[in-house]
Amino acid sequence: MVITSTGYYNTGSSAVCDLLKEYRSCSEGVYAGAGCEHIILYTPNGLFDLEDKLLIGNSIHRSDEALDTFKTAMLKLYKNNFIWFGNFKQYFGEKFLRELDHFVDELVDYKTKTTWYYDYLDTKFSIARVIKNTIRKPLHINYSGDFSQKLVIREKGGIKYSFVTAEKFYSAAKQFINTYISFSTTDNDKTLILDHFLLPHNLYRLPNYFDDNIRIFVVERDPRDVYIQQMNQRHQRSESIPMQIDEYISFWRDLRRIEKPIEDNRICRINFEDLIYDYDETVSKIERFCGLNSADHIDPKKYFTPEKSIKNTKLYVGNTEYRTEIEKIERELPEYLYLK
Repeated sequence: MVITSTGYYNTGSSAVCDLLKEYRSCSEGVYAGAGCEHIILYTPNGLFDLEDKLLIGNSIHRSDEALDTFKTAMLKLYKNNFIWFGNFKQYFGEKFLRELDHFVDELVDYKTKTTWYYDYLDTKFSIARVIKNTIRKPLHINYSGDFSQKLVIREKGGIKYSFVTAEKFYSAAKQFINTYISFSTTDNDKTLILDHFLLPHNLYRLPNYFDDNIRIFVVERDPRDVYIQQMNQRHQRSESIPMQIDEYISFWRDLRRIEKPIEDNRICRINFEDLIYDYDETVSKIERFCGLNSADHIDPKKYFTPEKSIKNTKLYVGNTEYRTEIEKIERELPEYLYLK
């Protein structure tokens, strides 16, 4: 089985993965100690984008681009170590490339040796074309295109067409995902932890891709604390989300609004704060949800320490620097506040 944890933005989802690492029955597999997030499903031009292009927006021009950009995105993750994601070459080796080729080939229905305008990268001046057409013109030999410009065309093996059915796509995609999981696993007797394998915004896709072999935690956190923590760290790193207070509130509301709701017994929502203020009960809840044995919790508080994490909670209490902003968040986002 796979367990993953996810959140919205800085909501503390890694705390669940840290907790799970304390169980001898759980493992991060080949990624142990690397702190990696697993983004192949939802990365731009990843598997979910491929699904949308082939099953929703497909056309005579669409599928070739869809397959090419998906493969390019996967090769990028294969070749490059982005510190907290990617680096498949080191972790999986060339077997990942073979599986990638197999998956893409399984989706291809037809091939030709020509190109579409999608493959036209640029035009450039060509003296050879000028000379050729200067000779052709007085001889009344036809030529196509511009007199002096030639097309710069992407080098590739022609056009691939995919008019795949939903049934075939999801069957192949499940196999691709299961192979990725098997590559990540080092001990089949242990539950595999894959941090951020899914995001809250794509959980509605869950029934098409997974059987009962996954458990997902969605971690919530008080937006007052998210705001204050980001403001306190604004001199250390650039802002990833809007931090002007009205924009922050609007962004947070819109971020939650665009999420497609799903009820699924493989999804469990918890509050980051409950891991701290109601530690024992929340740990028991996690164990029950994942079918973990409490006797396997052999390193309690080794990786997730409530006594340390508590400093990242209730930052709004007694805060005078951002009192006005805190009050505005309380008025505008009451449904997301932690009130226990």
